[in-house]
Amino acid sequence: FSDRLGTINRIRLDIFRKKFFIKFLNNFLAQLTPFFFYSIGGYLVIGGSMSIGALVAVLAAYKDLSAPWKELLKYYQTMEDSRIKYEQLVDQFEPDGMIEEHLIDIPKTPPVWIDGPISANNLTYQEDEAAALVNGAFFTLDPKGHTAITGPDANGKSMVTDLIARRIWPTNGRLKIGETFMDELPMAFYGRHISYVDQEPYIRSGTLMDNLLLGLNHEPDLENLPPDVDPDRLIESEKSGNSPYDIKADWIDYAASGAANQAGLLDLAVHVLDEVDLKHDVFQIGLQRTFDTDRYPSLVDGVLQARAEIRERLQSDELKDLVEVFDIDKFNTNASVAENLLFGAPRDDTFNVETLGGNLRIAAVLDQCNLTGQFLDIGTAVAKLMVELFHDLPPGHDFFERFSFIDSEMLPEYQAILGRVAEIGLGGLEENERHMLSDLTFKLIPARHHLDMIDDHMQKKILLARHIFIDHLDHSLASSIEFFHAEKYIASSNILNNILFGKTSFNKAGGPELINDLLSGVIEKLGLETQIAAVGLDWDVGISGKRLSMPQRQKLSLARCLIKRPQLLIVNKALASLDPTGQQQIFAKV
Repeated sequence: FSDRLGTINRIRLDIFRKKFFIKFLNNFLAQLTPFFFYSIGGYLVIGGSMSIGALVAVLAAYKDLSAPWKELLKYYQTMEDSRIKYEQLVDQFEPDGMIEEHLIDIPKTPPVWIDGPISANNLTYQEDEAAALVNGAFFTLDPKGHTAITGPDANGKSMVTDLIARRIWPTNGRLKIGETFMDELPMAFYGRHISYVDQEPYIRSGTLMDNLLLGLNHEPDLENLPPDVDPDRLIESEKSGNSPYDIKADWIDYAASGAANQAGLLDLAVHVLDEVDLKHDVFQIGLQRTFDTDRYPSLVDGVLQARAEIRERLQSDELKDLVEVFDIDKFNTNASVAENLLFGAPRDDTFNVETLGGNLRIAAVLDQCNLTGQFLDIGTAVAKLMVELFHDLPPGHDFFERFSFIDSEMLPEYQAILGRVAEIGLGGLEENERHMLSDLTFKLIPARHHLDMIDDHMQKKILLARHIFIDHLDHSLASSIEFFHAEKYIASSNILNNILFGKTSFNKAGGPELINDLLSGVIEKLGLETQIAAVGLDWDVGISGKRLSMPQRQKLSLARCLIKRPQLLIVNKALASLDPTGQQQIFAKV
């Protein structure tokens, strides 16, 4: 590294030497000419061969020559810089072995599939001076059948699949499909008719649906452009050589997928996700999401029907204690103190349950119900318990997320607050410290934490605070929270909470399994699976799909290949992160 830095330093030193030598030479020549004018011209004036007026005229003309001369030098310097930069760009973007331009161009008509076997003649692939990974291969395979390439990983079997999919180009030999050489086929042929998937899937930023339909983005529908498209911009794009296609247009090739419209494509997407064992994951994502009620009005009605069906089924002896339904006149022991007091879902950060202790409106309600002191006392007791239990655990320990009210980063702050409480009492704390203690009380869930700090008397006072909060909420704050109502969809809460309209019991044995069975039965009965999956498909996967696990990314990549119905599907260890049984189950469906 130091040697390379030294080399760079010497190069820069040479550049500066040449640069300042040229400046010196330019300045020297600029001063040399007036010197000759004065010396030789003065001699001629003294000798009578030239008048002094002529000498003055020459000097004045030379003075005006300097500015255009500098402009001319600047022009030539800029021109040379541009020429060199252009040559460098050409060298970088035109390396040896580039794909010919006519293979990349969009054909006027979609390329059709060529019937016939795929055959290789003396197929060879070699990287630099290394040994050939594929050496003189001859084979013939039928695209309509199933062909397996077996052998050790190092024997070049993956390279054969890459060569067929044209992810790499052969060093020697050629591939044919029917009577056509595959290296003469346009890229559009591969994009429409051949799918390749391996164990390192490409997942782009965007939603699950964006990634699933990536292989169907063939060309835009120019006959049904969005109404906000500017025709002048399209004309200008064509004149300037830019793409004339609008990015907001519908690029999906419905015919290639076999769907007639967006509704049919959604049904097909759910079916394909089921084949690759990803439907359940997408469905669960959908249950945990909120959605635009104007976009899915029928889902709103369906969720309300599911809520009524769930409530009816919960009347049975087996399920009656499974969910504690929200009731404006009852304290929900499976919900947090904050949820019980608010009795609604916040629409913004005004009533954020994580920082409710600092909310002025909530503070006024607590004062009115004589709860402020009790909230501080309970918060102090909770803080002492958390510090005692978790003070010796390392930061980031799993117990902080599973059992603690306090993040590992906040633990020292609470330790300091407790130290101040011991010295000066609760009354001497600063306002933000009192808020931090109250926040802990708001996070308590009586049925889950079993700390016996929220007794019946306390619950009644919280119910009183709830009614005061709801009945006297300022009009300016009404848009910040959506109160629970049995006959109303809560748009700021997720689908699962809307269907249950309550909290699952923490003390019910086998509760999660019973809840899943109950939900599945009701949702299947009402035909809501596809709509909920559609909400799940709108979920953003993050940069390069980082919010998905590796098995999920591999399943999504395989589903993307299947949904475009390719004539040839090449699978190269596509589900390597799954166990053999899981792989076999998926491939059996495919």
